Amino acid sequence: IRRQDAHVTIKSTDTDESVSGAGSMWDSPYHNELYRLAYDLLDELRGDDDRETALNIFTWVHSYVSYETVMGTITFEEAAYNALTKHSGDCYGFYACCKVLLDCAGIPNMTVLRDPITYNGHYWNLVKIDGEWYHCDSTKFMNHQSLYFELTDDEIMDSRHQFNGSMLPVRADGTPEYA
Repeated sequence: IRRQDAHVTIKSTDTDESVSGAGSMWDSPYHNELYRLAYDLLDELRGDDDRETALNIFTWVHSYVSYETVMGTITFEEAAYNALTKHSGDCYGFYACCKVLLDCAGIPNMTVLRDPITYNGHYWNLVKIDGEWYHCDSTKFMNHQSLYFELTDDEIMDSRHQFNGSMLPVRADGTPEYA
């Protein structure tokens, strides 16, 4: 998927005022460099099919990004950029880096956010592999160094990965709800 320039005009129904702009994502100082780096890295990570490519992406992020707590709020693109260039980030950075690489590879994926949010949130990816949706989380956890890849609801079930399944497509071997 390549960026195409667009101009957007939003008209309020309450007034005659119009707001024009290209949108904040395209205005990000990280956008062009992030996607250039992602496409370059993807040349090394592309496999024979989407499953192999996704596995290569998650393995690379899990292997080359170190967990570092990020203080304050950063944008999605900044989190992904830091994971790609500084090789560090929190779960949001791990998730964002994988999402950018999966998007560049054309592999369908979406965000999963821990629900209920306890003391903090946790992000991971839901990835469509061979027509089925699977949980994939490249985040390194101190007491669980394994890669969470191509897991069903039952396989990923732990305290970090609680979620509202009704907000997601039906997962492989899953149900619309998460019990």
